Amino acid sequence: MTKPRHLNIDQAIDFAQKELNRGNVSNAIQLYRAVLKQYPTHPVAKEGLRKLQENLSDYDSVQVTSTNSPQDELNAMINLFECPQDELNALINLFNSGQMVKVEQRCKELIKSYRHSAVLLNILGLAFQAEGRLKEAVQEYNKAIQLNSEYLEAYNNRGNALQKQGKLEEAVQSCNKAIQLKPDYVEAHYNCGMALQQQGKLEESAQSFKKVIQFKPDLAEAYNNLGNTLQSQGKLEGAIQSYSKAIQLKPKLPEFHFNRGNVLHKQRKYEEAVQAFDKVIELKIEYVEAHNNRGNILKILGRIDEARASYEQAIMLKPDFAEAFYNSGRLDVEIGELNNAVGKFKKVLQIKPDFTEAYFSLSVITEHDKYDDTIRSMEILYGSKDITLKQREHLAFALGKAFEDLKEYNKSFKYIVEGNRLKRKTYHYEIGIDIKKFKRLKEIFTPAFFSSHTKTGNSDKTPIFILGMPRSGTTLVEQILASHSKVHGAGEINDLFSLVRSIPKEMTVKEFPEYILDINENTFEGLGKRYIERLRKYSDSKTFITDKYPPNVRLIGLIKIILPEAKVVHCMRDPMDNCLSIFKNNFATTNYFANNLKELGQYYNLYLDLMDHWRETIPDFIYDISYEALVLNQEEETRKLLTYCQLPWEESCLSFHKTDRLVSTASFSQVRSPMYSRSVSLWKKYKDQLKPLRDELSQ
Repeated sequence: MTKPRHLNIDQAIDFAQKELNRGNVSNAIQLYRAVLKQYPTHPVAKEGLRKLQENLSDYDSVQVTSTNSPQDELNAMINLFECPQDELNALINLFNSGQMVKVEQRCKELIKSYRHSAVLLNILGLAFQAEGRLKEAVQEYNKAIQLNSEYLEAYNNRGNALQKQGKLEEAVQSCNKAIQLKPDYVEAHYNCGMALQQQGKLEESAQSFKKVIQFKPDLAEAYNNLGNTLQSQGKLEGAIQSYSKAIQLKPKLPEFHFNRGNVLHKQRKYEEAVQAFDKVIELKIEYVEAHNNRGNILKILGRIDEARASYEQAIMLKPDFAEAFYNSGRLDVEIGELNNAVGKFKKVLQIKPDFTEAYFSLSVITEHDKYDDTIRSMEILYGSKDITLKQREHLAFALGKAFEDLKEYNKSFKYIVEGNRLKRKTYHYEIGIDIKKFKRLKEIFTPAFFSSHTKTGNSDKTPIFILGMPRSGTTLVEQILASHSKVHGAGEINDLFSLVRSIPKEMTVKEFPEYILDINENTFEGLGKRYIERLRKYSDSKTFITDKYPPNVRLIGLIKIILPEAKVVHCMRDPMDNCLSIFKNNFATTNYFANNLKELGQYYNLYLDLMDHWRETIPDFIYDISYEALVLNQEEETRKLLTYCQLPWEESCLSFHKTDRLVSTASFSQVRSPMYSRSVSLWKKYKDQLKPLRDELSQ
């Protein structure tokens, strides 16, 4: 809040006209004469006074008798409009002590005497805003701006209130008006950045926060919000730098450490993320979101007991913390404690009935044998107009699973299609881009290329790559291998892709696979060594470590060059069953080809063509295993698999469902049960609905 300003000439003229409109002729005449005292030839004041004197002769006798200077006389007119400073100071003290009711009462009393006081109206607006009465606050700011069209604080405060109302475009406009009047107005740039951030105009938001930092480089909150914007843009390293600067300026604010921890999580810097959340908890033990997120990281690291303790601590601090119950339930699912998970998901829905992720997870781990209250509740919520599209998407996939269990396949597919339609609307994808990428892989990784690189790479034999399309049996194969005493199952990791993406930043401006042609043999060996160093972080004792990441099908040529002694297990499945399983599963990560049957068929054909290329160019490097053959002839296929991996026979590999390890993919339910074949030829239940897929796959 700022002190009232002296009236300038234009404001006095403006107020004179407003007084005249209200019938306060005496006030208007005094204002005009005060202006003419200082500027005797002012045309507007002369004309205004002339008209009044012509039409209202009663006021001819009004004389100016003051002996003050012209500006003093004009300033004296402030008493008609602005409240005395001691009254304003008293209001500010009430405001700062949080006594908003008293602020409102006193403002309204004072406005009766000083009805043209823009400052009083601004303070009243702030009081309304502090109480959450945003509409009334905006009205008061508008009145203040009408009285003083250059009132910076009123424009800025109005922008802030409009932002909180969700009127983001109007908020930006109001803040920009303040910035036009005062280009270095820090608060307006800051509020503008916040509104732009909410609008999703992230680049503009970032520029606003950079302006704040330019004018006030010690404002920690600006660095924090710049970090939030950069994080939303996917510029994670820039976000980390911004959060680190905020922490440097205000090291004891837990929110800054929390935001930094979230980005470290996204960067897969898990140990650093845990340390960041530990710091949050040190600063604020009751920061329940930090306990929850810490649990999520510890789960990824396989530190199950610590993860569970973090979730329990969050729940103890906040017994209605639905997210912590949900994540604890997900942990139970991934370690095979499904009964516990069911109880926690139901608890989530008691706390928060529209927590649709819980319905989805509950549906996935439940074998529905009748139409029950859970399905009924999902259908009722699905039909509600009050849920978001993302919530409707969760429910659609959940209901699709439920009605498939009940063998109501037409109804099931209706929901599956709708879930995919909703998800497909959330991202942009062009199959043509993948067509070009796959074509380029084949053009670079040719027989001639491999012939000229026969002695490259690192000779370490640790990795067993398990790859293929999603839902092709990769999780099952990894569980079988991880049941062997010499194998550690690292799960679905993207370390190889991460390594591939890091190369351009280090040595070339080209992207993969273009830069492959520029790399020498020493570099290939170094890449293999760096990958092994990453892989060994998952286990330093087992002979072999699995890397189960289906998209690695694109990197088989690179694997051959940097790790020629690695094992590559390619999981195959009937194309129709494989694609149906992809289509009816709501993956946690986005498989861009998955949510449209035509695009799914096109991508599957690209995948088949690429696998044919790898087999032709690097024969005997890839071991193909059929999901159907494994299901129907478990022991025979398991023995062949172990032989390829140079592993001695162990009976435990047949009892894979008893192996105690974390499984976080959509196939967790299958690896918790003995081998079953009910998913084989399931596509025939949806034969007619899958025609667009069949048409693509037949080409």
